[in-house]
Amino acid sequence: MNRLFCLLFAALGLFLPLTAGAGGNQWTGSGPFATGLGNRLITALTVSADGKMVYAGTGSATVFTFEIVAPTLGGSFLTNGAVDDNATIIPFAGVTVDVVGGDPVSVTISYPGANGTLSGAGLSGVAGNYLLAAAVPATVTGNLQALVFTPTVNQVSPGLTVATSFTLTPFLGTESGSADSSTLVTATSINDPSFNTVPPAISGTLLVGNVLTGSNGTWDDADGDVPTYSYQWYQADDAGGANEAAIIGANANTYTPTTGVAHKYLRLVVTADDGYGSNDQTATSTRLQLGNTAPTLGGSFTTAGTVADNATIFSFSGLTVGDVDGDNVSITITYPAANGVLSGTGLGGAAGNYTLIAAAPATVQSNLRGLLFSPTVNQVAPGVTVLTSFTLTPDDGTALGSADGSTLVTTTGVNDAPSFTKGADQTVNEDSGSQSVPAWATGLSPGPVNEAGQGLSFILSNNNNLLFSVQPALAPSGGLTYTPAANAFGSATVTVVIHDDGGTANGGVDTSANQTFTITITGLNDPPEFIGTPIIIGRPVPGSPLSLAGNDTIDPDGNPVILSYQWQANGGDIGGATGAVYSPGISDVGKTITCAVTADDGQGQSNSTATVFSTGIVVLPDSDGDGITDQDDLCPDDPDNDLDGDGVCGDVDAFPDDPALFELGINSVDFIRVDGGDIAANLVDGKPKVDIYYRFRATINYPAAGKVWLILNGYPQQMDCGSEPVDFSGVVDCSFDTLLGPAASHRYQVEIRDSADYEPSVDPLVRSNGVPGPVIELLTGANMVGLAKALAGIDLADLLGSDRIYRWISGGLSSAGNIGAFEYYDNNRFNTPGQGYFIERQNLASLPDLSAYPEHSEMEFTVDLLPGWNMITNPYGGQVLLADVKLQRNDEDSLPWTEACAANLLVNAIYSYQGEDWGSVYGFASAGGDPEARLVPWLGYWVYVVRDDGDYKLVIPNPLWRQ
Repeated sequence: MNRLFCLLFAALGLFLPLTAGAGGNQWTGSGPFATGLGNRLITALTVSADGKMVYAGTGSATVFTFEIVAPTLGGSFLTNGAVDDNATIIPFAGVTVDVVGGDPVSVTISYPGANGTLSGAGLSGVAGNYLLAAAVPATVTGNLQALVFTPTVNQVSPGLTVATSFTLTPFLGTESGSADSSTLVTATSINDPSFNTVPPAISGTLLVGNVLTGSNGTWDDADGDVPTYSYQWYQADDAGGANEAAIIGANANTYTPTTGVAHKYLRLVVTADDGYGSNDQTATSTRLQLGNTAPTLGGSFTTAGTVADNATIFSFSGLTVGDVDGDNVSITITYPAANGVLSGTGLGGAAGNYTLIAAAPATVQSNLRGLLFSPTVNQVAPGVTVLTSFTLTPDDGTALGSADGSTLVTTTGVNDAPSFTKGADQTVNEDSGSQSVPAWATGLSPGPVNEAGQGLSFILSNNNNLLFSVQPALAPSGGLTYTPAANAFGSATVTVVIHDDGGTANGGVDTSANQTFTITITGLNDPPEFIGTPIIIGRPVPGSPLSLAGNDTIDPDGNPVILSYQWQANGGDIGGATGAVYSPGISDVGKTITCAVTADDGQGQSNSTATVFSTGIVVLPDSDGDGITDQDDLCPDDPDNDLDGDGVCGDVDAFPDDPALFELGINSVDFIRVDGGDIAANLVDGKPKVDIYYRFRATINYPAAGKVWLILNGYPQQMDCGSEPVDFSGVVDCSFDTLLGPAASHRYQVEIRDSADYEPSVDPLVRSNGVPGPVIELLTGANMVGLAKALAGIDLADLLGSDRIYRWISGGLSSAGNIGAFEYYDNNRFNTPGQGYFIERQNLASLPDLSAYPEHSEMEFTVDLLPGWNMITNPYGGQVLLADVKLQRNDEDSLPWTEACAANLLVNAIYSYQGEDWGSVYGFASAGGDPEARLVPWLGYWVYVVRDDGDYKLVIPNPLWRQ
């Protein structure tokens, strides 16, 4: 081995290159070297153990000291190298190797062998302990700088680092230079993505609605990571992936195809994520096509439908049509064609073999549910049935769905309505008697031929029953009969139906539709009639006026009657004496005076007038002209000797029925109509009216008076004489306003009493004569009336003067109108006190004269009430304030009317009928109203009970006990 030494002359500091001989420490060689002492020739060189050399040469022997120079490392060291574990690095690119003399040098390289390997020229050894073969420094430097370090892959988890420190030691022979450990390389572990070895696969039934499952496939991972997987399903139009798109929301390993992807090609893309960074890897399955699913029928099948043969049925109203693929569906419907027809939208074909044309399932379902089955009419006899079974088969164009034959409909033959052809309208004269029109109805038919054996009858009604005494009727043969009512005229609309005995089972019709015709009864004029025979009143002396009483008339037709007069003397007409009053002259003394009174209904017909002759009166002489005939002259030649002005000398009243003559203290008594009309009757424009107020008046001149009372029909009513207390020291006018009922007569008188209360057992201070009051007629047509007498055991028709009498039976509470019915009363019915009636005005202008019958004497009277509307009347002859009426529920204490109304037991109103001349409406009055409501005798009223929670009674007080 060669070495390079430097011979150091310690004293001179000179170096001499020498070559070691083969003898090891024996160095041989020759050559000059220069020193400060001159040239010497070294002939022998010995190196001692302590590094001293002894040489022999041409000069004197001298001992010199020598040092051996080792190889060195230099250049630029990589002290902070960095590399990923999946890459390489040249760690020694800047390092140099050198030695004095240029002898061959080797380098050892050591580090932790597990951290990686080195590669390059001249390198031997194993990882962690390499030797770079000896060579001249330049070569060794080149080889060292070219060495490549490859870190151990995945030595640590990704992201972690491994630091590798390299120790380099140069050698010259066996002599080493200084080792260097400053080279440091840090390797960072880099993640290796997972990779697929077996692609994903799809399993499951490839149909819409079935769950498909995708496998992950098989994956490897160099790092040993266990990846997680994500999924995305795709659809395409063909196996090649045309128009492929991700399915929104399909991002699990399972997927249930919906209608929107029916028949598409599906594939699954699986993404593997090893948890490190963005090195996710994907793999895809093979595309697979979804198959077809047959359409279905479901829902509620009509398995026991029933229908009449003249009706229809929605046989499939509960069915559903489905196709999970969303394909258009058609449905064929088969059944026995003779049983009927189907109709509806989208229907093609003919009876027995129809097809619902293909459309979206929802549309076909709607069309199917809307199909109407119309059975064959009269296919079988009434009551016999026909069973129709429908078979439905759905088809989506690819496959047929399961046919269903469970829809069954049973058709029952039903009775058909009979029919007829009506005849002509009828017109006859008033009072024309019984009418018969043979074969008025023609074309009578019970129905189809299978109903020919049915019996027929007619049902008739009309809107004017009062027009007939015998109502219109039709015989089974079609003959029409009817009888007009006496004195009735007008028109009636008659409604006719024909009826068979086939019944209405299973929806059959045994009655035809309504047909109407009109019966017109042409009115003929009826002459007016006098109720009685007129009498002449007045003093039958010359110059004293005579007038008539008892000349009341009625007109059956309700026409206003005008009276005309012709006074006669001994049967001969008195010229110019055509007024209602006649004053006899001297020439009439001894003659019998009569009057021919003619009533004219103004119709201008031959029977428009009627004439009656009054009773006669003989005119007597009055020689002194004091108004008293000579034979009865108590005060001859002194017409003023009549203190009370009653035509009799002295204070004896000889004329009790003369309304012009009164007692002292009562100057005058009379009555007027508040509306200013004719006081004689309740007529307005010749028509009776029920809501006319009469004012009874009295002029009082009696300083001792306390109260003034009107005695109306025997019942007292306190008169209004002005502000209380009344000053009777002078002349005082008193009045009382009231309605009156249609009694046959009203009488009144005035009493002066000294007490505030009326006591019948105490005589008044002064009493006027009782005189007739107004004449109150019944309304034209219908009237609401009642009876104000104690009547029992007498037929109603005799009491009310009409054979058209109806009572009301309540049907309970009602929110609008009346609930209940009118019941016709014939002449075998008797009066129920307190009950109101509807009657028709017939021959009498007012109710019959019932003055001979007694009054009710009870202190109070109870009237049974039902929930809802009730028709009542005042059973007493005197008027009763509505506020004084009470209501009793069950056995509870009676409540005053206003308290009962406040408790919502009654409606605070009484309603009275105003008549057909006045709009056929009802008027009403209330307690606490103005004027104060009163129950007027002889009138009927409606009252309304609000609740249905017990037995109710109306308690009406006797007006004699309320004063």
